[in-house]
Amino acid sequence: MKKIDEILEELELQIMGANCKVFYTEDEKNSILNYYKQVLHALFLDKRDKVLEIFHELSNLKIFQNIPYSIFFNEIEFIKNKVANKVLLERNANKLFELFELFREIENSIAKIFLSSYSQELINKNVLRIRAIEIFKEKKIIKYYEQHLDWLNDLAFSIHNFDTNLFPQTNSKLCEFGKWLDSDGKMTISNNSQYATLTLAHDKLHQLSSRIKSHMSSKNKIEYMLILSMLQKCEYLSIDIGIELSFIKSSEYMQKAHYDTLTKLLNRNYLDDIYENEFRLAKLTDKTFSIAMCDLDHFKVINDTYGHESGDIVLKSFASFLKATLRETDYIIRYGGEEFIIIFPLTPIENGIKLLERFRVNLENFNIQIATKKINITASFGIIEVDPSHADRYEFNIENSIRKVDQKLYLAKTNGRNRIES
Repeated sequence: MKKIDEILEELELQIMGANCKVFYTEDEKNSILNYYKQVLHALFLDKRDKVLEIFHELSNLKIFQNIPYSIFFNEIEFIKNKVANKVLLERNANKLFELFELFREIENSIAKIFLSSYSQELINKNVLRIRAIEIFKEKKIIKYYEQHLDWLNDLAFSIHNFDTNLFPQTNSKLCEFGKWLDSDGKMTISNNSQYATLTLAHDKLHQLSSRIKSHMSSKNKIEYMLILSMLQKCEYLSIDIGIELSFIKSSEYMQKAHYDTLTKLLNRNYLDDIYENEFRLAKLTDKTFSIAMCDLDHFKVINDTYGHESGDIVLKSFASFLKATLRETDYIIRYGGEEFIIIFPLTPIENGIKLLERFRVNLENFNIQIATKKINITASFGIIEVDPSHADRYEFNIENSIRKVDQKLYLAKTNGRNRIES
């Protein structure tokens, strides 16, 4: 049928568009188009049950292919609108109403399938997250996040089994994490802004859980798509809570650490522990982090020209400027001589590059007073991203990361200095 071929051609363009082509291989695209061809044939022949059957099969395929529900939903909406346009030409109001009713049923039944899969996946991910916490060298504040991961697991388990009797505490003040936050947490988290951010995210999380429970208990038709959306938001808020706690943990760590006597930056002896903790935190929150190495350009010339005491002044001034420019949560470590390591917690490489570039540009205009002269210095940078998402506890290696970032730094120096290589 010509109208089916027209819709499929337009759908193919959409599937392989800029936002979707990253999700599908050529074979997957052809397989999906074949399913939609069957759907369209069944739709135009008014075979309602067949349409539902095909969409259920397609749902399982999408889940197997790890396609986000939002991408699938957009495809369904596209099919619905295109078929509705064809029905409009027939001027058949009843048929159009039946079409929209059918697609409401399709969307809700598909959301139910995705909800079941997503809730089970969330349980599995949380088990791994909890295991990641268990092997932290120093749990301290992160142990309270473990309590809320247990709560999130109970929520996902209740939804997966669709049993409100299994539902966790919906009152944010009464869950274990909430009790800590409202008592000892107030004293532990000295930064009022961090405490407010954490409390707001936690309250929103419990408000969503209360709404989910209400929808699950409804005597009306269950809106699975809405429950799926709210559960996804619960996971995102839970990750936000983990991120906030990790920043608080970073602040505590820096307060107790030993510092380099000259630059007042973190001592190199802490590098292994910092790296390991950030690796665990990134794995725990499904994030990446970045590590950079920088080297002052032509530092030997400064020492030879002005003397080693002046060289020390330059190092101290550079370290102070670096610390003042970067974020409080970033770890800056004196690695040796004029080399420094920077760890950007839970920061993708593109954001790490932006932070370094801002510092690099500002450094060009930064003057250092040496005796009666003011001198300018520049620095070269290498940066890499560490993604622990596919690594287990034995697969990460700080030596490998240092080697890789050192190669990037070497590239920056050989390519002209005063630049960033990634």
